[in-house]
Parts: sequence; C-alpha cells; structure tokens
Amino acid sequence: MLGTNKHPTTANSISTLCCALSIAALLLFLFIGSNVVNQGVITQIDIAIYQTLQTYRTPTIDTIMITFTEFGDSIVVVSTTIALFIVLLSNQARRTARFWSAAIVGMALLNSGIKNSVQRTRPIEDLYTGWSNFSFPSGHSAINFVMYASVAIILIRQIDSRWRLPTIATLLSMAFLIAFSRMYLGAHWASDVAGAICLGTAWLALLSAFYFRKPVERINTASFIQTLCLVLLLVGVFNISQHHVENTDNYKNLLVN
Repeated sequence: MLGTNKHPTTANSISTLCCALSIAALLLFLFIGSNVVNQGVITQIDIAIYQTLQTYRTPTIDTIMITFTEFGDSIVVVSTTIALFIVLLSNQARRTARFWSAAIVGMALLNSGIKNSVQRTRPIEDLYTGWSNFSFPSGHSAINFVMYASVAIILIRQIDSRWRLPTIATLLSMAFLIAFSRMYLGAHWASDVAGAICLGTAWLALLSAFYFRKPVERINTASFIQTLCLVLLLVGVFNISQHHVENTDNYKNLLVN
C-alpha cells in the first residue's frame, strides 16, 4: 500500500491545499460564468482573441490543431477511461479506480448540465447538434484536462520523485494543447476554455482532497502507462482516419474565407 498515512500531517496539509484550490478555482469559474451570462467585458475579450487567432491560421497549423482536437474527442476519452479503469481493477486498486471514474464521469455530467443551463452560442454556429452545440464551458477542455490531470495524480503517487515533474508536464501539455485547439479552430471562445479548466480544477481538487487522505494500492505503472499510450494511439488514429476530412471542412476558417 502506498499513501500518506505514515505522515498524517502531510496528508492533512495536502488535503487542505486541495480544498483551498478547489474553492479558488470554483470562485474563478463563477466569475467567468457570470460575466458570460451577463455579457460583460470578458465577452469583448473573447471576440478580440477569436479574431486574432483566426488571422494566424494556416492549413498546416489547422491540420495539427484538428488532430489535437480529435485526440480529445469523446470516443478517445471514453475508451481511455474504460481501459484504465479495467487496469486499475485488475491491480486490485479499487480506491484509485473509484477516484478515476468519479473524476471523468462527474466532470462529464457537470459540464453537460452547465452547458444546457447557459446555452451559449459558439463562435461557429451549428458546429454540433443538441446540447453539444452550446459553448460554455468547453467539454473537450474540461474533460480532457480532468482526464490527463487525473492520470498525473495517480502516477505521482506511484513513481519515483525524479519522474514526477516530467510526467505532470507531459500530461498537462497534452490537455492544454487540446484546449488551445478549441480556441484556435473557432469551436470555443477563450472564456469557454478558461471556464472549463477552472471547473475541471475545482472538481478534481475536491476529489483529490479525499484521495490523498488515505493510502492507495500499488499498481503496475508500466502496464498503466502502456495501456494509456496504446489506447490513445489506436483509438486516436482510428478517430482521425474516420473524421479528419469532415472536420477539416467543419473547422474551416470562416472569418478569413
């Protein structure tokens, strides 16, 4: 068993820090959300950022950004969530499996509920159908941030300290590139993405406050990482092969063209 029970003071400090982070992120999310609903100054900043990004678009960068967005699509997230959940259960890591599933499923439900409540129009209208057509907060940004950050949290309790910073940097870089791709492609306003990351941080920090209080089971980190990479590669490439041409048309630069 791994965990912080050998150092209860440290465990309590980490949990307290997570709670503080959760509250701060939630307050920032509420500030952004209130500004969006009331069409405050943030919406003007959104327009300026959107117009600026569109002027820098090129076919090459479009292809790269669409690829990142496709790696963040639902089929990839769901496949990764299920695959890693199975790996955790096979390692008898039930507590970590509960943390993992609660993080992803909870974020998906929260995001969907808020989208339906706010019903903000996207920069590119009619990009999706149903509740997915609403813009605030960005589902790609929120769910992928929580997914990659959750993987980082799980791994830092398992791996040697010298690998923790590179692991966190690598995983969060993927999450932020997916988030940036949503703004670049005109799928979301900047405040949609910022709000999504704040919401994801608030939710994940709250869960982490409980997760860090007790020890966790040791898992086979090699198997965990290999499964993550394999699912991302296979499902991601499959998703790209099925939708890249269509997405290239959907995300075309309407402002310039």
